[in-house]
Amino acid sequence: MVEYLDSKHLDFRWVACLYSGRSFVGVPIVRCNVNFGDPHIEAYCIVLRWGELYTDHQDRNIPCRRDNRAPPATIVTS
Repeated sequence: MVEYLDSKHLDFRWVACLYSGRSFVGVPIVRCNVNFGDPHIEAYCIVLRWGELYTDHQDRNIPCRRDNRAPPATIVTS
């Protein structure tokens, strides 16, 4: 997700991603919260298809509603 945001030249502070427990056309959906500052946190739901990352911002058919079904997270900082 970080590489995707960088490729779009977006200025962000951090990204936190978790499996949502849902799928889109048989592919698991990962929900990412992206902090753009101010505070402005935006959700992106992503799937990997054919070796490419697709977001709900590119394909509005990818569902990206809040569901609170993700497992507990391990936070990794760098």
